[in-house]
Amino acid sequence: MNRPYLLHAPPSSVPPQAPPQYAHFATQRDDDDEFVLGDLFGILRRQVWWILAITLVITLLATLFAILQTKIYSADALLQVEPAAQNMVGLTNPTGQATPTQPLTTDAQIELLKSRSVLGQVVNQFQLNFGAWPDSPPLIGTITDKLYRGTGLARPWFGLNQYAWGGEEIHVDSIDVPRALEGALLKLKALPGERYELSDPSGRVLLDGAVGQFEHGNGVSLHVSTLVGRPGTYFTVVKQNELTAVTGLADSLRVVERGKDTGVLQISLDGADPQQITDIINAATASFVAEHLSRKQEESSRMLTFLNGEVPKFKADLEKAEAALAEYRAESGSMAPTNEAQTYLAGGIQYEQQMSQLRLQRTQLLQRFTENSDVVRSIDTQLAQLGGEKARLDARFNGMPADQRAAVALERNAKVAEEVYVQLVNKTQELSVNRAGTIGNVHVVDEALRPSVPIKPNRALIISGAVMFGLIVGCLFAFVRQNFFSGVDDPDQVERSLHLPIFGSISYSVEQARFDGASALPRTPPRPLLTNGTPRFNVRGMVVREADDRTRDGIGLPLLTRQFPHDMTVEALRNFRTALQFGLADAPNRVVALTGPGPSVGKSFLAVNLAVLMAEAGKRVLLVDADLRRGHLGDYFGRRGGRGLSELLSGQIDPHEALVTTGMQNLHFIGSGAHPPNPSELLMTPRLRQCLEELETDYDIILIDTPPVLAVTDASLIAHIAGMTVMVLRSGAHTEREIAESLKRLDRAGARVLGGVFNAVPGNRGQHGYEYAYTYQYHAGPR
Repeated sequence: MNRPYLLHAPPSSVPPQAPPQYAHFATQRDDDDEFVLGDLFGILRRQVWWILAITLVITLLATLFAILQTKIYSADALLQVEPAAQNMVGLTNPTGQATPTQPLTTDAQIELLKSRSVLGQVVNQFQLNFGAWPDSPPLIGTITDKLYRGTGLARPWFGLNQYAWGGEEIHVDSIDVPRALEGALLKLKALPGERYELSDPSGRVLLDGAVGQFEHGNGVSLHVSTLVGRPGTYFTVVKQNELTAVTGLADSLRVVERGKDTGVLQISLDGADPQQITDIINAATASFVAEHLSRKQEESSRMLTFLNGEVPKFKADLEKAEAALAEYRAESGSMAPTNEAQTYLAGGIQYEQQMSQLRLQRTQLLQRFTENSDVVRSIDTQLAQLGGEKARLDARFNGMPADQRAAVALERNAKVAEEVYVQLVNKTQELSVNRAGTIGNVHVVDEALRPSVPIKPNRALIISGAVMFGLIVGCLFAFVRQNFFSGVDDPDQVERSLHLPIFGSISYSVEQARFDGASALPRTPPRPLLTNGTPRFNVRGMVVREADDRTRDGIGLPLLTRQFPHDMTVEALRNFRTALQFGLADAPNRVVALTGPGPSVGKSFLAVNLAVLMAEAGKRVLLVDADLRRGHLGDYFGRRGGRGLSELLSGQIDPHEALVTTGMQNLHFIGSGAHPPNPSELLMTPRLRQCLEELETDYDIILIDTPPVLAVTDASLIAHIAGMTVMVLRSGAHTEREIAESLKRLDRAGARVLGGVFNAVPGNRGQHGYEYAYTYQYHAGPR
């Protein structure tokens, strides 16, 4: 039994002056019409519950994730890197060129901070190269850990004693494993009597030991100081390679320079234990400063050793120069130097001092570099330049007397040797003091403090983001479901995409649904009622009109048009009746075929109620049930079985013998008759057209209820003969492709499709809701 629906078709859907073969142009849109905003909101409104449900699910999952996610804290410290002081013997660069050595940059300090020499000490101090933890149950382990709030061991769920459910604890002081087991997840099983059993990933037992004792076996050394757990509970123990542990810590540390060229480094580390990450940051900074000071002290020691080896030689040179000057003065006697001699002496002293400093620096650099290195060759270049300038100075004073030149040279050598020696002695004393209290160029500005507020998870951000993401996913799901997985439920979409005029939308009828429910119950003997002399019968509380005594085989199904003549549904059917009358004006015949893409679209309900309304309007109407496979239109008139269309097409009876009176004036009916084995072949015979042409002379309109188009070919055969065809669509029951295929088959059959009717549209989805309101207001007033 097809489900009934309410039809609402505005009379203006098909203009009276438009011929039926061109009716589809009345509402046809251009192919390049864009998807309007109203269509978007229409889809969202129809799928609003799906959108809300998806949003709610995603939000709940995100909330659960935010609650169960481990809290992550962040600790940080600040270091200041100052420019490194030059630790060379020469105090000045006489030529103004770059110094042989360059100070360490900030980038270099960052790399040194992440070096193995610095972080290796931290790894060993905090035992970051091994760890142990209890095994939690899969999937629900985080939930059980969050739920545990008591003391002692929690009761295991589902009898799974091998997992930790709360309160378990293990602490490993030291562990050493063979190289093959580095990084492997070893399983430690708690045994009675504070004992345990350690196994490798394959299940092979490595050792059996007691808590608090050093145990050895199969190359494994282990000391477990604390073990709290039920016998049978498993723990995971892992020993990482030291290089892997140092690399992991270096990757976890974030070292950045705050600002540009400020020399201020920020060191931060994230972790679940706020106290541990704070201690690790402070230990890393302390190790880095200590390593830096150690390098500075080592450099000072090397410099001091070099100077202590050079001072005696320069002292001997000074003594030799002073002795030669004293001996010359004793032999030649004291004499005052001329102005020319003083000028030559001052210039020579300056050049000799600079050259002496460069020679000393060259000797110092040769301890670390070869003679062909760039820094040594730079010193050689400077020495060559100074030597050339000194040679030009000597050439200027070649005219001086020999004794004055000899005296000036001896005095120059003595003063230069004295100044260089004094400079080396002062540098030696300075380095001795600095080595005793070395202060590097890296300082701790702010130590790391224990954080109290986690940086992750940001629950408010996660939940708000989940709401937005849920809405987006819900909207995408609505579009996908609407276009790919759900049937078409928007009449505008059919008109826009397929250019099929839609006369109206059909919403669900509660009254007709009650009729269907009553018809499905076992029938009871009718009880006659008299109303204005007309016999009526009560069927499960439903009042129906009695059929004609000559044709009545039983009690027919109630008709909405007879029971509720002023219902909005009936008014909409009257509008549709008007549209059909306009279409018949230019139709080649007065045969109207009602069909649909699939079964259960309400064709029978529409056909029988439309036939009754046309008969009440004074039209001579013939209703034909052309479904030779599953026809049941005769149930509305109490005519189940009997001779009908199949017998007519097979030639067993003539058209007038197949007619059945319905008890209603101007309305006759031809049933489907017996179900033949070859319905399509019967419909293909010329007798169908001949019979319809013969009957057409006696009736104003012939309504034919046909089978579905996509199910069988019967509808196409009938539509080829009919003057017009109406496509009955059910909301959400057909995809756009199915409707297009139905129209294609009808077009191939030469059918004249007048338009379509949308069925099964929920009340809140009607496209013409204003009609309902106007109709209700018109009939709600006093009559």
